[in-house]
Order: sequence, then structure tokens, then C-alpha cells
Amino acid sequence: MALHTTCDGVKRRDFLKVGALGATGLGLANYLQLSAQGAVQTGKATSAIFVNLPGGPSHMDTFDLKP
Repeated sequence: MALHTTCDGVKRRDFLKVGALGATGLGLANYLQLSAQGAVQTGKATSAIFVNLPGGPSHMDTFDLKP
């Protein structure tokens, strides 16, 4: 009698896909309910904030490719 069995399990990518679809479904249900009640309002953007962050280390300096 074997205590340990082999199982391929769920891959991380598949787990994230299912989680994202579930979260989208929950959000969509709430959005559709609010839309039916007329609570969802669309507005017009009148301004935007642009943040420019110059400087910082080079991308070559932030990764150490040596083992």
C-alpha cells in the first residue's frame, strides 16, 4: 500500500487563468447589477497627471546575470 501517489497537479499559469476569470466574473456581475439600477455613470476626463521620473540605475546595472 503506497502512501504517496503521483499527481501532476495544477500548473501555476492555469491557476492564475482560473482565478482571473473568477474575479472578472464577480466584478462583471456587480457592474451589470449597478448598470441595471442606473448607478453607473460615465464621465469625461478633463485633465491628466503625468509623472516623469528621470534618472535611476540602468537596466544593465539592476540585474546580476552571474550565477
